Amino acid sequence: VEGELFGHERGAFTDAVASRVGAFERARGGTLFLDEVSDLPLAIQGRLLNAIETGKYRRVGGREFLKSDVRLIASTHNDLPAMIADDTFRSDLYYRLAGIAHRMPALRERREDIPALADALLVRMHDPKAYRCYIGEDVRALLVSHDYPGNIRELKNILQRAVSLSTDGHIKAEHIEFEKAPAAKKLSANKQGQSIKQMEAERISELLIQHQGHRRIVADELGISERTLYRKLEKYNLIDTGKSG
Repeated sequence: VEGELFGHERGAFTDAVASRVGAFERARGGTLFLDEVSDLPLAIQGRLLNAIETGKYRRVGGREFLKSDVRLIASTHNDLPAMIADDTFRSDLYYRLAGIAHRMPALRERREDIPALADALLVRMHDPKAYRCYIGEDVRALLVSHDYPGNIRELKNILQRAVSLSTDGHIKAEHIEFEKAPAAKKLSANKQGQSIKQMEAERISELLIQHQGHRRIVADELGISERTLYRKLEKYNLIDTGKSG
């Protein structure tokens, strides 16, 4: 993810056989859309925040600062304030991104749009070598009745299955299969916090090895001060790994 966002230099890691331009660099002067920003690891959230606040960043394994000149738009289906309370999303990044917040209603809240969306998706799915698929009023009513916990992606998957089952282009009610979403397994607060700390410690350790123990460079990568990094090194018993400068 880090390399996808910020790019990397040749030799930055084992498979980095050549330098690569990241999303920030490709979107320079334009708009960068971050889909499901809540999925970013905490360490990457720190780097993203640092790029937003300072207007500059470095490629993975690089020393030269590059200018961050993008307009950011981020999306998520998760409850970010709840994630902040669980220490899985940075509050400072949230307030940076939430300058103008727009809530997109779930598909179940705009059922009147489902038939038109289904028609548009079927047009996109059309294979010139096959029948053009269409749905009748009975299937439209069936699609409108579903709650779609997976929103538009779920509707798309349902239609893709229906298209594969239809032999003449006519999608019938028997071709529509709704799946029940598996129950989410919620970790206890203690286990969740422990896993986050473990991931953070591993990330810091990786960066210390990558940058030969230079704490200042590692702190820049994480988007935190060197003093904060030092406290984390003490917390995770990594104090002997890093050196200042």
